[in-house]
This record gives sequence, structure tokens and C-alpha cells, in this order.
Amino acid sequence: MSGLCDKALKSGYAQNKYRYNGKELQNQEFSDGSGLEEYDYGARMQGPQLGRWWTIDPMSDSMRRFSPYNFAFDNPMRFIDYEGKSPEDVIVTLNKTKNKDGSYTYNATATINLTVVDPKNTFTSKAQEDAKNIVKNFGGTIYAAVGGKDKVEINVNVELNLSVVQDAKDAKSTDCIVQMIEDIPGSAIGRVNDVGGDVGAVENSTGAQMGKVLTHELEHILGLEHQDGTLMNPTADNPNYHDTQIGTAAKRNLWKFIGAFQNSGNYRTLFTPADSRKELTNFIKREGITP
Repeated sequence: MSGLCDKALKSGYAQNKYRYNGKELQNQEFSDGSGLEEYDYGARMQGPQLGRWWTIDPMSDSMRRFSPYNFAFDNPMRFIDYEGKSPEDVIVTLNKTKNKDGSYTYNATATINLTVVDPKNTFTSKAQEDAKNIVKNFGGTIYAAVGGKDKVEINVNVELNLSVVQDAKDAKSTDCIVQMIEDIPGSAIGRVNDVGGDVGAVENSTGAQMGKVLTHELEHILGLEHQDGTLMNPTADNPNYHDTQIGTAAKRNLWKFIGAFQNSGNYRTLFTPADSRKELTNFIKREGITP
């Protein structure tokens, strides 16, 4: 076994510093041979002996039920925390293939699970198809770190797994949820979301634009902010406005976490571990919305 572990260093092999979750172990970086002995996750450093962070999560205000020092909600068998923040709510199927030149090609399908609560059946089949087609545009080729290598090409296909129910109790507890509302008080644009959560609301008066409005709000739920010239632009007065597209930087922000998965397989990552239906109930109450 000595030839398969760190003792192999004596045989002339380079030390593998990229270990747990593909993160670099900071060790032996000082002149005296000592080191931090911590994993570099980007947003903060993790101590592998305790499985804890030494600084608080920069998104801890969005997860007040948990200690700001926890890792993967204290459940690393189910959740992954790929950069020391909070993970996203998607299912990823990754296919890694080796090329003739020794390089690898990474092809991923990211499935976003969304339930729309539509009590009055105003979310038409046309709007549903529009939403699914728009979400496909959120895929493409990104470059992210994989296994310690920077700027690895990852081809991402994006699919929207869309369910429509009339009552929130019939929604899936692990899905993102958007509630159709008659009127959202104080919202001139007819949409609102729970920052750091899994839920949002959209007025059902947007008619033919419903597919675009819904996907705009979904991207907010997934963490994107307004971006000039794209679907995430709050206004359409830009001559370069693409109302079914998001920018290259936005795509990378959405999917760069795929780089944490080095091997082929299916991976599930969640934005929050809370029951989305309870999140929706609390959100509606807090916003003063009447479903």
C-alpha cells in the first residue's frame, strides 16, 4: 500500500494536493516544511480534521437554521458545498470521456426542477413550452476548474423539469416553487422572489409573456442578478436586448459548480435543505401576498 499513498513521494512521484471534493490541500507550503493543513474552497478554508470552517459562511444570513460554520448542512452524504458557500438546486448528469490526446471532455446535463402553483389554470401550455425552450438557452460551453486544472471545457445542456399544480401542498418539497398570484402588493413588475431561498411569486396577468417572466424569476431564485441586455434585464429598452438569453458570465456563475464533480455519474445539489412548501408559506405570509 505504500506505493499508493503519500509514502510514494520517496519514489519520486509528485504529491497530489487536490483531494476531497477536488480541493487543494494547503500543506508544506512554508520553508520549514509546515503548512496550514486546510482545504482551499475559494470562499473560505476548511479544516479537514474537524470538517469545519474557520470563518463564517458568506451566505449564512440565508440559512439561519444552521450554524454559519457547518459544512454541507452537516450531511455530506446528501449535500455538496463546492466553494464554501451554499450549493444549488439542480440534478447534474456528468459524462467524462477521454480523448486520444489524453485530455478529457466533460458533457453535463443540468436538470432544474420547478413546480408552478397555478390555482386558476392561467399558466397555459404555450407558456409552459416557452419556459422550457428558454431554459435550454441557459446552457452552453463554460470553462471551470476541474480536479485542480483551471479553465477546463464543460459542455452543459440545461433542461427544465416543470410540474404544474393547483395547490401548494401538491408541490414537491425539494423543487423550486413559483406561486401564481392575482396581485403582488408594491410590485410594479409583477414578480418577487425569496432571496437565498427556493421560492418566488409571479402575477398571472402577464399573459403571452408568462414564459419569459417565469424563467426570469427562476434565474433570480438560482442566484442571478439583473444583467443589461439579457433576459435578466428589468427593462427591454436596450437595442441589444435578448429576452430569451443570459450572458456568458451568467452561465458560468450558474454552472461552474459542475467542476467539483470529477467523475461520470449523477449528482444532486440543493440550494437549501428546507421543505420548499414551508418556505413558500412563510414567504407569502412575509410578503403579504394573497394566493
